[in-house]
Amino acid sequence: MMNKILKRSTGAGKTAFTAIEVLTAVTIIAVLAGGAFYLFRGTVKMSETGTKMMDYHQRAQKIIMRLTRDIKEASYVKPDSPALITQDKVAALTVSPETQKIEIVRQKPDFTQTPSGPSKHVVYTEETITYKVEPIAGSSDYKLLRKQGANPEETVAENIAELLFYRIEGETQVAAGAPKIYGAGPKTVYINLKMIVPSASANQAVKGYPIEFKTAVAVRG
Repeated sequence: MMNKILKRSTGAGKTAFTAIEVLTAVTIIAVLAGGAFYLFRGTVKMSETGTKMMDYHQRAQKIIMRLTRDIKEASYVKPDSPALITQDKVAALTVSPETQKIEIVRQKPDFTQTPSGPSKHVVYTEETITYKVEPIAGSSDYKLLRKQGANPEETVAENIAELLFYRIEGETQVAAGAPKIYGAGPKTVYINLKMIVPSASANQAVKGYPIEFKTAVAVRG
């Protein structure tokens, strides 16, 4: 009798919804809304991660471009800064004082002075540009510092996971009688840059997404 009462006529042949039908409809709508919400939230997180990835890629490219420009314009690289290693040691290369610093020298002709010597050589002035990588206090990240001549030291970049400078000897013979392995020589500087894009994941094991840039730059001088 009660079911018959719940479903009654309303005007010209129209029927009202029963309580069960209304509850069923509300449940379905709630499930669909919940699914849409989680889908939307996942899309927003993916968008945020993509934006961060682009931002870090741009930062990394700016660091590489700055280093590349200075190295290409240099006259020479100072001995042992960065380290000059053999080809077989590249894979085992780690963070060390020898790989965290590079000193390049620019020679500029000084036409205000009279050429000297029997061959009347033009007098040059030298300016040293130093890049060094230092740890950030209270963090596992590093920062890149640059100093040009007598100018104050400036911070080029921060939030660097790893940055290595090194050079590879022109030729290496691993063992007696073994074939020689050829490298680029002391005029070519290798740069390995690694940055970690922060992760929005609630999983503590996922700390971020690594991006790496590796390049070699030849000193023009």
